[in-house]
Amino acid sequence: MDLRPKDSLSDRIVEGLIDRIRTNKLSSGDMLPSERELIKEFGVSRLACREALAKMRGMGILEARHGKGVYLKDIESLSVNPTVLRLLQVYGNISNADVLEARLIIEPVAAGLAARQAKQEVKDKILNSVQSEGQGPSALSIMERAQRFTEADLTFHQAVASASGNPVLPMLLKSMHELLWRIRFEILLIDPSIIHRALADHLKIAQAIVNGDANEARRSMERHIRLRGRELLKSEREQKGIK
Repeated sequence: MDLRPKDSLSDRIVEGLIDRIRTNKLSSGDMLPSERELIKEFGVSRLACREALAKMRGMGILEARHGKGVYLKDIESLSVNPTVLRLLQVYGNISNADVLEARLIIEPVAAGLAARQAKQEVKDKILNSVQSEGQGPSALSIMERAQRFTEADLTFHQAVASASGNPVLPMLLKSMHELLWRIRFEILLIDPSIIHRALADHLKIAQAIVNGDANEARRSMERHIRLRGRELLKSEREQKGIK
């Protein structure tokens, strides 16, 4: 007789699938077994199977493709409970200053690790990406420029985090950057000159990473987050009419 709580039946499937991810039996982009196969393999009901898949979708791990099946998302692109973080931010428990402080703890270390440990081809790719950040049609509107750079900025920081070799860092940082996306975009609309300063920062960080200078990469990343963060928070206060 199975005395485990009912909700542990769905957890059995979740744990089994996560174990496959951990042991590389299931990789990013792979299609999951069908619902019928999961029910048979884990010996659970259809309800428990659907609950398990719903839990994993809630974690941001799975995506359903209409008419094709359920697939595992790119693990490195995942955020850490983005919905929960957004709710905390909305209700005032996480401020933009909190997010920037967390970035200061993590991102300089990630940049140092990238400079020290990443393969040269990965480092070169980061530098080439930064060098192309400022390129593009000269007739872009302020809104288009703000949107392009906001996306390029996220891509740059994610690339540095991925180059660190620690798979946890890209997930943590993606969540932080998502929390700042809206306010950063709005600030760039008000003061587009921030883009030029941030581009110069990115180039300095990328060059240090390419040169394998971990100390300089760490210092440059810290300076970048402090200075641009200061500008962001100042503009945020001005928007709210706070001195």
